[in-house]
Amino acid sequence: MERKKIREDLVKQLSLDTVLRETETISEDFAWRLSGTKIAEDAAKYYVDYMKKNGVDAKLLTTKGYLNVPEPADLKVVSPVAEEIRCAACAQCGSTPPEGITAEVVHVGPGGVNDYIGKDVKGKIVLAELSYAPPRPEKTRIAIANGAAGMLLMNWGSDESEYLGYGTVKSPWGNPTPETISLMDNTPPIVMITRKDGVHLRKIIESGEKLTVTLRTHAEREWMDIFLPYAEIKAPNGDGDFVLMTGHMDAWSYGASDNASANALCMEMAKVLQANRHLLKRDVRFAFWQGHENGIMEGSTWFIEKFWDDLDEHCVAVFNFDSYGLWKASVWHNEVAAELKPWIVGLDDVIIDEGVGRDYVRTSRIGDMSFFGIGIPASFTWMFHTKEEIAGWCNATLGEYYHSDADNMDFMDKDVLAKCMKYGPSYVFDLALTPVLPMDFVPVADEILNRVNDLTDIIKGRPDAIDLLEMDKVKETALEFRDKAAQLETLRQKAVENHEAYDVAALNHALKQISRAILPMTCTVTGRYEQDTYGLSALHYVIPCSESIRTLVSYPENSHDYYVWSTRAKRDRNKITDAVRHATTIINQTLK
Repeated sequence: MERKKIREDLVKQLSLDTVLRETETISEDFAWRLSGTKIAEDAAKYYVDYMKKNGVDAKLLTTKGYLNVPEPADLKVVSPVAEEIRCAACAQCGSTPPEGITAEVVHVGPGGVNDYIGKDVKGKIVLAELSYAPPRPEKTRIAIANGAAGMLLMNWGSDESEYLGYGTVKSPWGNPTPETISLMDNTPPIVMITRKDGVHLRKIIESGEKLTVTLRTHAEREWMDIFLPYAEIKAPNGDGDFVLMTGHMDAWSYGASDNASANALCMEMAKVLQANRHLLKRDVRFAFWQGHENGIMEGSTWFIEKFWDDLDEHCVAVFNFDSYGLWKASVWHNEVAAELKPWIVGLDDVIIDEGVGRDYVRTSRIGDMSFFGIGIPASFTWMFHTKEEIAGWCNATLGEYYHSDADNMDFMDKDVLAKCMKYGPSYVFDLALTPVLPMDFVPVADEILNRVNDLTDIIKGRPDAIDLLEMDKVKETALEFRDKAAQLETLRQKAVENHEAYDVAALNHALKQISRAILPMTCTVTGRYEQDTYGLSALHYVIPCSESIRTLVSYPENSHDYYVWSTRAKRDRNKITDAVRHATTIINQTLK
């Protein structure tokens, strides 16, 4: 049977009524399923039991996470006029003395690096606005670096919005290491407040009056048990390679769209694939993460470290489903690895409904996108709103009610969920059915070349940096990779058209190995074996470690800082040529 027909038939077998029913069960019977709690444990066991009842080989994985379940907090305006402000302590925030801390408040806008320029916040409490530019944990890291004594995070949404959001402020990704634990120990007290109250406080500051508040929090971290439902669907004639389907399962409050709906869909997909496993070319595995909401990706990071060898050898791609069914959403959003994008876009040309917008961006370090270091390409999808709607909600990319008590079944959009159930699973099904992996490295090479050109422009006019970094040689290496990637894509297309005439197993292995070589360089600062902090500002760029080159040329030649950063920049430059040469070697061996 034709692959397209099989894929479409599998999608049709997914039951919207079943997914809605299970979304309601998860969100209402297991509300406040924060990691480390009994409710989260019960929810995880429910997932496993549900899949087993439907014939799926499922089990519960357990580990420990350094977690915090937030306790109530207090925020009071001392001057200019005494008043109480409704607030919620952020997970992983620091504690105040029992009497709290009293300090002046300084507004820092989105709370990015440049928002602190010219502002003295040492010993003061900063007022920042929720956004992904940067995310909460990176706002926290930046606030700590600037000496802030605390932070008030005003929710996104319209200026009159009274939704009180929840969230974490932990910046170390995964469980802490000896190198990152200090980032947690130094976290100040941080609370969320509503957008309406945040605007009220901001206007006081903008009026020129001194705003002073008393903030009280109490937070304790513990090593808690976390539970990860896990399932495998075996292809009868597979070679051990697999697609990994993921999504976090812990939640604030009801968490209907975040993330009960996607979890329910994944369980439905497992059921359908189990019944049709005889059609699969490769395995499909399902992992549901804890340690997401009141930690930062402890579950997915542990999973990588625990199953490193198997993932490195056999995982072809990771798909992450989150926030499916957002009320009145109309734009299909995909954060996708460059090597997967041509295949994704081509498939979307077939499956996306008329009138649905499409938005593609390169993969970013949010959600449980923990697989950049190991070098596994990924796709992270949800359906969100138009740019105009998001702008009207002060960049609320996940809706005004995100992480609030209002994320319940009343805001679950059945029609939007039905579209998500068609789009996201189509990727997973298609990849499980196709003999030749759909990885095209020409777009990856173009990304690298564009970044190398940008770096060359950054050092223009600095003969010292030009001599030090020899970016012309980096460009030569990148151009060779681009040429070889085009030849490889020609070979891959021939194998797609007639896979029986080619050694598909060897070709697929090479495609995986190129991703392993390139992704840690293009998408991380810390490299293959570590995890960058959540939302680190440098990760905005292709080859994020190369931002050290920008820092280098900000210092005058022969200064102390110049020499320190010249060492860092040269090492980061070498990471580019090393990874690109390695990938080119793999291609050359494949083309023989």
